[in-house]
Amino acid sequence: MIDADSVMLARAAERNPSVFLPAGPRCNVTEIVPKLLQIAQYTQNPWGNTKFLLNQFKPSPPPISKMPKAEKKEYQEMINKAKSIEEVAEKLSIDLGGCKDVMNEIEARIKERQADQEEQDVFEERKEKEDAGEVVDEPSEGVEEKAQVDGFDVGVGQAGTGDIPTESTPVERSTGIIA
Repeated sequence: MIDADSVMLARAAERNPSVFLPAGPRCNVTEIVPKLLQIAQYTQNPWGNTKFLLNQFKPSPPPISKMPKAEKKEYQEMINKAKSIEEVAEKLSIDLGGCKDVMNEIEARIKERQADQEEQDVFEERKEKEDAGEVVDEPSEGVEEKAQVDGFDVGVGQAGTGDIPTESTPVERSTGIIA
């Protein structure tokens, strides 16, 4: 057994992001999808991006959802055939006008978390460094200049010994064989 503080459930989180809630997961179709559609419409998220997310959020399994298998299949087909956020909202009887409430709830939660944090806000810290003239986007050491091998850019970032290969020096390939 390892001494882990937490576990990441990638597939479960991809299908239902509410798995991380302290009270446990919520039903995708009745609780997650309505908020997603409201936020997508409010932020003018492109339909292709929203449709991708809707296809990731599969209808929740029992006991979270009591939706019969045939209804789940209908739901997925409806998402796949839909051409807009408004069409999905209409077919699921979702009011898209309630997004301001959802956004206010999100903002309140963010402010609550910020108030609970003891450390300084990272964005505030970044702004202070930028105001002081410090460069915050580029690493200060360990980055080599660009080089080209066989016409391709290589050597950006920390890799190997940091020596820039030339035509006269061998290049170590990912297989570990020296060419």
